[in-house]
Amino acid sequence: MMAVILEQSAVATERPMTATMNRMIRLLKTVRPGSDAEALRMLRGAFPDSTLAQRIAAIASHSD
Repeated sequence: MMAVILEQSAVATERPMTATMNRMIRLLKTVRPGSDAEALRMLRGAFPDSTLAQRIAAIASHSD
């Protein structure tokens, strides 16, 4: 299921974002982690090449 979420088209947002950021946000919206710590672990597992700053930005954008 996670692979399907990560492959779907980009999420329309007000801020310009990279395709990876869009996939991170889409994953967060779909899975709905219970805490920021859980979200960080999930994003680190799904996007191992992303930086901590990118993962935090995705969480921040998701919670807007």
